[in-house]
Amino acid sequence: MVFFRKNAKREFYIVTRRKEKIRATFFGKRGNPVLLFLHDLGSDSSFFYRLAKELARDFFCVTVDMVGHGGSASVYSYDVTLDSCTDDIEDLVRKLNIEGLSVVSFGSGSVVALELSERLDNITFFFIINPPASAEFLGENERKRIIEEIENSISLTVEEVKLYLSFIKGNKNIKFDKFREFLKDLILFNPSSYLEKIKERTLFIVTPHNTSSESWVNRYRYVRFVLLERCSFTVIDECWFQVAEVIRKELIYKDFDILY
Repeated sequence: MVFFRKNAKREFYIVTRRKEKIRATFFGKRGNPVLLFLHDLGSDSSFFYRLAKELARDFFCVTVDMVGHGGSASVYSYDVTLDSCTDDIEDLVRKLNIEGLSVVSFGSGSVVALELSERLDNITFFFIINPPASAEFLGENERKRIIEEIENSISLTVEEVKLYLSFIKGNKNIKFDKFREFLKDLILFNPSSYLEKIKERTLFIVTPHNTSSESWVNRYRYVRFVLLERCSFTVIDECWFQVAEVIRKELIYKDFDILY
């Protein structure tokens, strides 16, 4: 069941299989091609609002808050994992009866997007923006060290989480202790098996001097990518119009030139 909030026509909630409320916001007209936006750990769906508003004339844009973020459930009994996050997004897509969609993801949201590719067969395209570091780019000893630090930390703070995953845009209101397992899942995640299956439907969008993104581009050379020049790390804040044009070229104009 989908619950629409009074006096906020663009905002609605769904109840997940774990009985938690997840908030989503939509822009544009239903019936247009669907874009689903997945934010980074420590952020929320508002990160994508400018981009979604720009694309709303051509697409039905759905932004969603991960549990513990934004307007989604902030009090929950379970530890968040990659599987539980993916379950929530899968529940959202199924309850909205979306027949086909493309996914736009940023940072750790891209790992959820790849996991979602194994669950749903109606995803047309994946736009992966500044993906995070993963197991394939870290040595075994480094992975063990990071996981031990996450497990042994008495209370994870924004500053600590940033040290583990530098792509995080920290929000001090988020209870990162509930995300220990999610962080460990990210560190151990192996994108190769996912990307091999969806390489023809995937585009990396990266900004200069982003170490983790450059690692993905160099390792997965069979996936197309575009470099957004004159942009800093916070790509959506400064380059939302460029990202919108990349998405339109791929999905509407079908005329895309690699820029890097």
